[in-house]
Amino acid sequence: EFYYRREARYQWLQTANLAYHYHQYALHSLQLYSEAGYRRLFRNHLDAEARLGLGYLHSIPDSKIFELDKEGIYREQHNYGRPQAMASFALGLGYSFHGQRAPRLFLHYRFYLQMPFVNEYVPVLPNTALHLGVSLPVSNRQ
Repeated sequence: EFYYRREARYQWLQTANLAYHYHQYALHSLQLYSEAGYRRLFRNHLDAEARLGLGYLHSIPDSKIFELDKEGIYREQHNYGRPQAMASFALGLGYSFHGQRAPRLFLHYRFYLQMPFVNEYVPVLPNTALHLGVSLPVSNRQ
């Protein structure tokens, strides 16, 4: 996390995220995205936050792909996936340990759009995810 502003009761922040996602029977994806957020701090080291994000998503099909060749035989095709964009919105709760550079535990409910998905009938695929993790601050800039 990078902080634009840190006060006793709130923080404005920016994140850099790398994630893996599996959509059963459909695809695997690698996500590289950033989110800007507002975090409200409470006295007991708990916090609540909201974030908006944009990023890159690389989706890889979870099934084999076959193509009919000139001889009339189906042959397996290699598919290394395709680049896509993602946009996200998240709400979360967290607990911060003591100290300026201490880690923070969090639980986020994230809604994100994967696009373009299948232009013919589902150009934008909505997804939701529950993220449990640890964040580490990289700057103490006030």
